[in-house]
Amino acid sequence: MKNNLESLHSVSLAAQRGAILIVVLVILMVMTMIGLTSSSNMLSQQQMSVAYQQRSMAGVAAEAALRAAEAYLSNNITSTPRLANFSGNTLGLYSNYTMLGAITNTSPASVSLADVADPDLWDANNSVEVIDYDPSVANPPRYIIEYIGRDKGTANKLAIDYNDPNIAADPKPHVFQITSIGWSRDQGIYSVLQSTFKTGKGGGSFVY
Repeated sequence: MKNNLESLHSVSLAAQRGAILIVVLVILMVMTMIGLTSSSNMLSQQQMSVAYQQRSMAGVAAEAALRAAEAYLSNNITSTPRLANFSGNTLGLYSNYTMLGAITNTSPASVSLADVADPDLWDANNSVEVIDYDPSVANPPRYIIEYIGRDKGTANKLAIDYNDPNIAADPKPHVFQITSIGWSRDQGIYSVLQSTFKTGKGGGSFVY
């Protein structure tokens, strides 16, 4: 009888140890899964953070190009004769229609890029590079400027006046569309922005 009891006791202890081992293994497996899930979430968050930083970097670069273009217009397009720069012969400066003889007799390039949203089309032959920009980006930001006519002030819409005989004396401001592109450190991450810029008023020298 005693031997039978000892045998049953040994079996019971072995079963308990086996059950404990199974529970421990299950707990370890659950903890491992939790750890893997946590690591995966952290990796995803890091990737999202890096992507956000890259997109922000591209946006800042494009903004810098917009500001550079606006500075160019403010500093260089100071009178009606200066509109002759938009003949298509000056890098990055275009017009969407043929200038009147009062400004230039040169027929301008009507389109600068076939698709401004395609980063592969932006190059040194059709756009202006922002010099001395952050060297860590894949490419320096670039811009183009297009002359799109006069602002007639009607319902906040641009009314392009192609054949105004008094274009040299008309006091209404001229309007330009700026398009810029900026890259991040990653060549494949970029941002394209557009803005509208008005000159000052005046037919001869512009007053800002």
